[in-house]
Amino acid sequence: MLDLSLKFLTVLFAGVTVWRALAEYKQNRIQREKDLRWKQAEAAKKIIDEWLEEPLAFNVCKMIEYENRYFTNEEGKKFHVNTELIKLALSIEQDDNHLNQVNNRYVRDAFDSFLYYCELMNQGLQSQLYLIEDLKFPLNYYLLKMKEKKLFDCVAKYAKENLYNGALRLFERMSKEFN
Repeated sequence: MLDLSLKFLTVLFAGVTVWRALAEYKQNRIQREKDLRWKQAEAAKKIIDEWLEEPLAFNVCKMIEYENRYFTNEEGKKFHVNTELIKLALSIEQDDNHLNQVNNRYVRDAFDSFLYYCELMNQGLQSQLYLIEDLKFPLNYYLLKMKEKKLFDCVAKYAKENLYNGALRLFERMSKEFN
């Protein structure tokens, strides 16, 4: 009888030990998933912060958000930017004289910087460094503003012409996910 009781207790103890081990394994896996998700959110925040701290890229946000803002070009002169100037500056059907105008160059340089960061964001998404929802704000806000001001097609055409294909994929994915 004692022998049977010992075997029962041994089996019971082994069962409890296996159950605890599985429960701990599950908890560890859940914690690792939470840690990974936290790191993904941090990586997205970092690229967004870099984008918004880069003066030219951030100026695109101002150009998109506000009509009739003033900026300082490379010659130190203030100039006025509105939707029409953006469309004109990004137009690929321009003559050489127009392309070299200082204000137009400034606008194109700013959009090049913005699109560069969009390329980086797309690369991060492809490598699963972060998730699309991590980029939703503020990027989706500015994409919606571009559409509202009828700038989206112009920017997309400029991006395509200048081989910012990753930025275009990012725009497309943002539109499918959030709009």
